Amino acid sequence: MSQYILALDQGTTSSRAIAFDRSGNIAALSQQSLPQHYPQAGWVEHDPLEIWDTQRRAAAEVIARLPEGSTVTDTRFAAVRQGNRLTVVLKAECLEQIGQTVTLPETETTQR
Repeated sequence: MSQYILALDQGTTSSRAIAFDRSGNIAALSQQSLPQHYPQAGWVEHDPLEIWDTQRRAAAEVIARLPEGSTVTDTRFAAVRQGNRLTVVLKAECLEQIGQTVTLPETETTQR
């Protein structure tokens, strides 16, 4: 059986999962759109449960797309990358989210 590295990438607008084979080739990939919430100009928020759901769906879809005969047990390592500046606020006693995440949008390419 083959072994795969499952990489999860969280972007501002989507969640992605990619499985790489032992040679570093892409064996399967999936991208799920992430809803954006704009409570006011210049603000972007995300629902942490939507982030989790889109990552879970992307990973499941990648595993389902692996070559015939492959299973989740063939995935030996998972790597997570999140490039946004993102904050999730949780209640300390139960670890439930207090509200949406606060995401600082990239402004390096925004005209001023």
